[in-house]
Amino acid sequence: MISDEILAKLARCVAVSVDEFGRTFARAQSQRDSVQDHATVAALYPDVPTIIACLRFAREEQFLRRLLRKSIEAQVAGPILSPNGQVFAELCREHAGVTPSLDVDTARAAIEEMALALTTEKEGAVTQPVFDRQAVNPQGYDAEVAFLAAQLQNTMRKVCRIVDGRNGVSGSGVLIAPHLVATAAHVLEPLLDRETGDYRTDAADTLKVKLDMLATSDAEADRTIDVAEKWLVAEARCDFQRDAAGKLTLPPPEQLMDSHDVAILRLKDAPGLTRGWVSLEQVASRGEPNRHGLLLHHHPGGGAQMVSYGSHKGAHGSRFLHSCSSLGGSSGGPLISQAARIVGLHHGAVKDADPVLNVGGGGAWLARWWREHPDDHMPDPSLNPLWEWRPAGAVGTGIPVIGFESLQHSVWFAQLATEPMAAVVSMPRVAGALLVDIISSMLPPGGATVLRIRRAELDRIAMATLESREPTSAVLEALANQLQLPVAAAPTELPTSDLSTDSVRAANAVAALADRLGRVQAAGPVWLLVHVEDKPMRTAASEALGYLYRALLSIQGGRGRLLVIGDHPGMAAAVQDMLRDSVSGPVLKWSFAEPSESDIETYLVRWAQAVAPDKPDVRASLQGSGWLFLKAAQAAVIQGGDFYAALCDLLREQFDRALGIRA
Repeated sequence: MISDEILAKLARCVAVSVDEFGRTFARAQSQRDSVQDHATVAALYPDVPTIIACLRFAREEQFLRRLLRKSIEAQVAGPILSPNGQVFAELCREHAGVTPSLDVDTARAAIEEMALALTTEKEGAVTQPVFDRQAVNPQGYDAEVAFLAAQLQNTMRKVCRIVDGRNGVSGSGVLIAPHLVATAAHVLEPLLDRETGDYRTDAADTLKVKLDMLATSDAEADRTIDVAEKWLVAEARCDFQRDAAGKLTLPPPEQLMDSHDVAILRLKDAPGLTRGWVSLEQVASRGEPNRHGLLLHHHPGGGAQMVSYGSHKGAHGSRFLHSCSSLGGSSGGPLISQAARIVGLHHGAVKDADPVLNVGGGGAWLARWWREHPDDHMPDPSLNPLWEWRPAGAVGTGIPVIGFESLQHSVWFAQLATEPMAAVVSMPRVAGALLVDIISSMLPPGGATVLRIRRAELDRIAMATLESREPTSAVLEALANQLQLPVAAAPTELPTSDLSTDSVRAANAVAALADRLGRVQAAGPVWLLVHVEDKPMRTAASEALGYLYRALLSIQGGRGRLLVIGDHPGMAAAVQDMLRDSVSGPVLKWSFAEPSESDIETYLVRWAQAVAPDKPDVRASLQGSGWLFLKAAQAAVIQGGDFYAALCDLLREQFDRALGIRA
């Protein structure tokens, strides 16, 4: 058993807030019958800090290993590449046997292995690698290692095993949308009816998708999801043939000119809403042979997820050859380029090839399908778990947030984009402050850096710098410290005049700040979430925010993402004025889609089931009343009120009355 002393060391490494750690604590209990929030657990151990209380509770309830693994994934102590994150991961490994999915040494070894695979064979001699690391990543080798580490950790959460034990289905797949999985079509071949050529009608009862099948002894790590009743979304069947032994083999490449071997499955759940998915909008071209390092994420032999390293080896009909090692069960695994773009799916080995070569493909087909079927890769609103929110994330106990799906999609599309983005979102005051936490929890750990500024922090900084000779400069530096940005690459002179009156110094300050922001994380977008509320702001604070916004959107590689949250109708125009020429397009306005009667009805039923399962009369009293809430909220808009503020107030009032909290 892990001692209290070690738990205290782990707690000292945690760098996030208690509430943020509480969300990780809640996720670690997702497979338990009874979920306790961090506040409740803290009351059980009143003599120790809350985080230590959570660790002790997890130890006593025998889910500490799962909590530690989730804590590493959520980077509660920072990235594994940071000193704090390394200490936390090392303690987990040494005292609990919990190994992070990737460490720095593994990333370095992976790059060296890909470099070896990226060699050119000429007259039997192997030459030096034919790619230049500096060209791949101008920030240098260490940044390349960090980028690959983050990419591998990110992709691992999106790769799954396709399995049907009764019918002998075993393969790999990858999330390509919140609720869709792509795999090789031949993986599903055992489900075909030999006479009709159609899939058997009972396939939905036995076909499963397993996520989080990593190399671990924790039996609770796997997450199994059923496929939907109408599980096949699209397919392009393969041209495999059976040999004399009944084994599937590929025909010659000249017979593979229009063959893709791809299938898309629909799930009953939408795990991608919380873990992300591999983008199909940026499918990499097959490119020139021997110049593309590839990583194959797969489940060889139906076991834990593995990563193989190799390279592109030339065309093979409409597919391509690659040298990533594989076994049975690897088919359908994604082939990812060094630039973190999907190239295709693994299909199988070339018979009698020497040296051993594999076949991949289907990437272009998937990209075309994605463009031509925009409605199919949007999950049904009923799959969205974020119907109501409070800091601990429990359903039915906080502020109603209905219609969140449209905003959620906007966030994910911005995360996957390659250009900087600036947007505003208007929320009623009752829920706006919590939206920062909601969005932070949606973005993938390791795949995005989230920086947050709350209005209370901004006001405190503005008051503290009120007497400064250069208030805008002072506020900007205080904000940089608040966000814990890396120090400037080269020390800058303190301006003799304020930034707002010296355009040259202002430009230099923005450039220096952009450099500091760009070094927050080696890869992935950098998000800045600012909650401005709806009240006057001091001039120095407003000007400092403008410089911070422009610096964020100037980060090299277009990785800056700005989201300003408030409830003032002129917010978008104000942000646009702050940015001036920093963005090519207008500031986007993200809004919540107005819910329908059925949306509200479903929400009410879910709330009653979560909060009052032993009170059937409560559920009965709420059924059929969705239209009343909708009409009342619409009436509030006519009278100059806010739709969501009115809806939230009405729902809370009804909930309190139903539970007898208020007469």
